[in-house]
Amino acid sequence: MAANEILNATKSQLKKTRNVMLSLEYHLELEKSSAPVKTESAQLLSQVQLAYMKLRTAELQEIRKKLEENEAGLTTGIDVLKAKLEDLENVKQTLAAISGLLKIIGRVVALV
Repeated sequence: MAANEILNATKSQLKKTRNVMLSLEYHLELEKSSAPVKTESAQLLSQVQLAYMKLRTAELQEIRKKLEENEAGLTTGIDVLKAKLEDLENVKQTLAAISGLLKIIGRVVALV
């Protein structure tokens, strides 16, 4: 994939992830979870938003090499996350998939 395609796929998945995490269905499943899981979910939602905004404002030429170096991880992370977002019954697994993708995105843009 070209760097711009990797970037667009990653931004698209982050936007979809944010939308799911704000959905009623997700919140109904999250309500069944423990307090630490709810806290983790809130923190990850914030990180998803930050990653999305950083990637939206990043200059492609500045992150092209990092995107290409992390293409396999980003592609795999997106695929795993898509599957977890389709079945929200296990919130912890969904959060683990979100966290995994964010770690890879953190190699492309700083998430602090």
